[in-house]
Amino acid sequence: MTDAADPGPKSLELPMAMWVRGGTTSSQHDRSVAEARADADRRRAVEDARQRLVLNNPNEGRIRSLDLTDSHQHPIVVLRVTRPEDLVCEMTCELIWRPTSPPFQGRDHQWLLQLVCPACVYRHGRRVGESQLSIQEINRAFEIDRRRMGELYVTPDGEAFTLAGTVHTKDWIHCDHLGCGFHFRIADSEIISR
Repeated sequence: MTDAADPGPKSLELPMAMWVRGGTTSSQHDRSVAEARADADRRRAVEDARQRLVLNNPNEGRIRSLDLTDSHQHPIVVLRVTRPEDLVCEMTCELIWRPTSPPFQGRDHQWLLQLVCPACVYRHGRRVGESQLSIQEINRAFEIDRRRMGELYVTPDGEAFTLAGTVHTKDWIHCDHLGCGFHFRIADSEIISR
């Protein structure tokens, strides 16, 4: 037998549909994130210019708001992160009462807790708008302890809010934003990470 020309070792090739943990994102994803950020910056600049114009010319313009809810008038939840040190913060979160179909635990509504992933903001440098998490009672059971309900909470900036109570989750929660993977649970309105 004769040895045919040995091509040597073959290089490792990954299938086209394979995702590598900790790898890079596609250029299409990067482009869509950049476009969304640019659009948000553009809309903020327009709104800032409009508000400056009205404030500089109070007799010529008025600011009207179409906000149907005011977070200062509705109870909120305040969550604290005390460790690890790179994530220490305090955040105000919306607690939303949302209709469900079919009924959930004999009710036609469920609680939804809207919060920001601290790891996305502080470790990955994402904007708050890109770091939103929604915890639905129907998917991740949580309880609202109403003993502190109605208490006044004042932020370090001086804004006053009414508390809806404290939150406790039963299960661990996983941030599913690209490349984050932050695992946490909430006990007595404190975010505890693994």
